[in-house]
Amino acid sequence: MVRNHVRTGLILEHPEECELFNKRVKNMGLDPKLVKRITALWLVLEDYGYQGFTKVVLRQDNRTITQFFKNGVAILECTKPSAKPVDRNSYLWIYFKECKLIYKSFCKILSTLCNNIFGEYEALEVVKREKSWVVKEEDGLFGEGSSGGGGGSDHESTLNPNAPEFYGGREQWLQSTLNPNATLYEPLFTREVFVAFRYGYPPTVPEIAYFFNEWFSAPIVEHVNEIRPPPGYPPLCAVVAFTDAAIVPVVLGGGTLARLTTVDGKEMWVTAYGQFPPFILLT
Repeated sequence: MVRNHVRTGLILEHPEECELFNKRVKNMGLDPKLVKRITALWLVLEDYGYQGFTKVVLRQDNRTITQFFKNGVAILECTKPSAKPVDRNSYLWIYFKECKLIYKSFCKILSTLCNNIFGEYEALEVVKREKSWVVKEEDGLFGEGSSGGGGGSDHESTLNPNAPEFYGGREQWLQSTLNPNATLYEPLFTREVFVAFRYGYPPTVPEIAYFFNEWFSAPIVEHVNEIRPPPGYPPLCAVVAFTDAAIVPVVLGGGTLARLTTVDGKEMWVTAYGQFPPFILLT
């Protein structure tokens, strides 16, 4: 365990990570140990072009945070020493080929930072006593070798990143029985794609809409929701909603990930929004 003044400094320097940890564990009910590990991974990915990424995630709604979280689980699984080989056509390949460096950095951040700022079920807090800051009493820190309030070995999360998303028991969307000619309602998530930009070269919202509308020679873009970064950082990604779910597989070329280039040379990586949104390591 690091000295108290060092741990206090770490907590004060990472308020966004602490707030995001509490939000995912307390509000969203996610596994705190897995949340800690994914936070460490996100901090590693900042060295690969996603500066301030945790700040970006913190500003999103629960649905978007969950997508990023699931993506983090998949990336972590493919960078572990015991990971199985990844198909070169999978978006995870770019992480798998850098797995040794990513996992080494992940372990370092996990042990030196995350294990010292996150408690069992919430991030640690600091309070000012007299002239110094001290860590507020909490049930205890947890490391990769602890469980609950006592000892024990760490276990891999049983969360299955490939599990189908739960929609409250709704088995399928049916046509209206009131009007036999009514069109089938397509939920928004079936018409959306997640778009990631090359760091520092983001297309604007009008440019994104114009690109897809020109491609299909029709107004197919319903709206573009740019995921706003903190002040001083360029946009990293956006969610594009089309007017028809049939457009999504066309944009993806029948696959799961497509690389597109605008007229002025700005690159976009696109995947279905209901799947894991990709983090693109640019080399």
